[in-house]
Amino acid sequence: MDARSRLAESQAELLRALSGQSPPPTGFDADHLRTAGDALRDKRLRTLLKTWPALQSVLGDRARTWFPPFAAAHPLAADGSRGDGLRFMEWLLAHAEVDDARRDEIATLLAGAGPARVRWVRARSIGWLLLRLPGMRPCALALSALRRS
Repeated sequence: MDARSRLAESQAELLRALSGQSPPPTGFDADHLRTAGDALRDKRLRTLLKTWPALQSVLGDRARTWFPPFAAAHPLAADGSRGDGLRFMEWLLAHAEVDDARRDEIATLLAGAGPARVRWVRARSIGWLLLRLPGMRPCALALSALRRS
């Protein structure tokens, strides 16, 4: 392995440690890495909420509770905070203990976002049909999961 490849692997290992996905590389202090990783995660959340201000008003302080488990499972993708916000809202519907009023608002935000006019999101035992039609406000319809008999 050449020097460039070793450096790239070392950087990837450090990034995994900063995001909490692996233990710290040799020679790094675990507490310092955890502190730096927490700061990077908080910055990621602040950027996401600046990109999605309506989501900030829906979630309030709960965003700080729900974001860490999402961030640990979903590294920041190439599409930045816009895509991060879409994935976070889908994750909230599927995994977080969100009350009905917030769930409706999150689903409506998702319905108004992205290029798709009709979209399906599965969230626990409920499916969400997200609609955005020309000349109409976005809407989200909650549908109970259908079971085969």
